[in-house]
Order: sequence, then C-alpha cells, then structure tokens
Amino acid sequence: MDALAKLASGRTDDVVTLILSAIDRSKVPVFLAPSMNEVMWSQPSTQRNVKQLVDDGFRMIGPGTGWQACRAVGAGRMSEPEELLEALREAVNTR
Repeated sequence: MDALAKLASGRTDDVVTLILSAIDRSKVPVFLAPSMNEVMWSQPSTQRNVKQLVDDGFRMIGPGTGWQACRAVGAGRMSEPEELLEALREAVNTR
C-alpha cells in the first residue's frame, strides 16, 4: 500500500520507488503485483492510487483473492507465481 502510494504521488525516497520511477514505461513495461490484506486493498486511497498508476503506464498483476497472513480471506492476496509468469510471458510475446 505504501509503495503504491509513493509511486502514485511521485515520492522516490527509497531505492525501489526511485528505480521504478526512472524507467521509461513507454519503452519498458513495469509490472506491479500488490499484496496486502483485504481492508488495505479496499481503501479508497488504494483504489485511487491504483487507478493513477495504471493511467501513468504501470501494469497491474492481481491482486488475487484468498487466504491472507492476517487470517482473513478476501481480495488483496498477491497473485500466484503462475499468474505472474503468464503476465510476463504475454508481455514478452507481444513486443
């Protein structure tokens, strides 16, 4: 949730957001695979940030729905490895 918010607002105060912000997304696809609990995922601020990031050219994979570390079941769970790989395969094959 924090990384999405930083990227959406242009804050680059850590190495991950700095590197991701330095990539020309018109030439190189940048995928984000969020992972958080269902309450965090459903926050209006998170949904605004995701919309902004997609508008800015980031590509989202997931999140999925299922069992979470907080012992809840719902949306926000990181996509399964197979889904992540398939999204990357599709991106490579369309280039």
